[in-house]
Amino acid sequence: MSEPTEKKKGSGKISFLLLLLAVAVELLLLIFHFTNGSWAVLQWLEGAVFALMSIVVAVNAWGFVKDKKALWKFLYVLLVLAVVACIVLPRIF
Repeated sequence: MSEPTEKKKGSGKISFLLLLLAVAVELLLLIFHFTNGSWAVLQWLEGAVFALMSIVVAVNAWGFVKDKKALWKFLYVLLVLAVVACIVLPRIF
């Protein structure tokens, strides 16, 4: 088996740290839910963590799509726009 490249190691480390942050935020949200605490800031933080995780996934997905046909790239752009809309729209309205 080949040795992982530095890029793959960095991507895995970032993914792991984002997963850790996501779990921490979700646990705090759960605690605040059961203690009837104020959780507006945590909900924004949850959105930020989701956005960061989406960026990491989008970068990895682009590595898969960049050498494919135009249809794959078009689908990629649509999916990224859908994720952005799902992150932004609920916080505006």
